[in-house]
Amino acid sequence: MEECSDPERSWYPYRRICYAAMERAAAQDAYADLHEKAAFHDGTFQSWNEKRSPEFPYHHSHGVGIGVAPIDPTPWDAFTTERDASPQAPEKPAT
Repeated sequence: MEECSDPERSWYPYRRICYAAMERAAAQDAYADLHEKAAFHDGTFQSWNEKRSPEFPYHHSHGVGIGVAPIDPTPWDAFTTERDASPQAPEKPAT
C-alpha cells in the first residue's frame, strides 16, 4: 500500500460512537455490579450465593444475553437495578 510507505503523509486517529453498543455495555456492567458479591444462582435468578455449589451452579452470566432494542421488550425485567429480578414475564390475571 503506497500510503503506508509515505513518511510525508499524515494520519489522524478518530473514534466512532455506537450508542446501542454503549447502552449494551453499560447494562452488562450494571448487571455484573449487582452480582459482584453473590455471583451464583440456583436457576431461578432469585436465590444467590457467593460461591458455586451443587445448589448454586449457575454464574450470573450463564445463558444471559444482553441486547438493546428501540422499544423495551421486557419492561418487567429490572435486571440492571434489582439483583433478584426475574427474567420470567409476570402471569396475566385470568379474565
